[in-house]
Amino acid sequence: TIVDQLISTGRIERGFIGVRLQEITPSIAEALGMPGAKGALVASVEAGSPAQKAGIQAGDVITRFNDKDIQGVHDLTLAAASQKPGSKVTVTTNRGGTNQELSLTVDRRRDQEEQTGAIPSLGTEDQRLGMSLSAIPDEARQQLGLQADTTGVFVQDVAPNSLAAESGIRPGDVIVSANNRNMTQPSDVREEWAKSRQQKKPVLFRIDRQGQSLFVAVANS
Repeated sequence: TIVDQLISTGRIERGFIGVRLQEITPSIAEALGMPGAKGALVASVEAGSPAQKAGIQAGDVITRFNDKDIQGVHDLTLAAASQKPGSKVTVTTNRGGTNQELSLTVDRRRDQEEQTGAIPSLGTEDQRLGMSLSAIPDEARQQLGLQADTTGVFVQDVAPNSLAAESGIRPGDVIVSANNRNMTQPSDVREEWAKSRQQKKPVLFRIDRQGQSLFVAVANS
């Protein structure tokens, strides 16, 4: 308990698992094939963190943390922070429609890790996609700090009031994957967009934005 921590260490130590999270919108839930928008979506996993060691991956949905059902980001943030460093917990994740239980050892949250939290949820509107795409320019690689072998598709421009704009995609974003398929050229994005249109489901983009990873579901109707 907090009282026990204060008595034994003189300070409160909050648990840290090393994930960036975002809320699951109805469109993201549909793109993931989930029945509802419950759980916390893992946008990225910090290298060497407890989450990575446990086998948690970007794109996983955490639905349970020990004996607590996770309804959203707030639930998971509180549940993880309340754990004493060194505690072993069971994390239930949904990956591609399959549930799995993972064992995770909670670490101590350091001051610089306080930023590891929730990414604001992103909504969508039923409008056209509206993105100008290209290979990643060398200048952009330098400005964004991308490695030479980093693959993805560069968003040059976003049309106002388009599906991309309403979903939160911005010029300068790098589309890393679409529907869990790695993107290497603009035609890859258009192909996945067309497939999603045929299936009448949102397309799920994984975006790199200035070194931060997040997911965006773009409505497709």
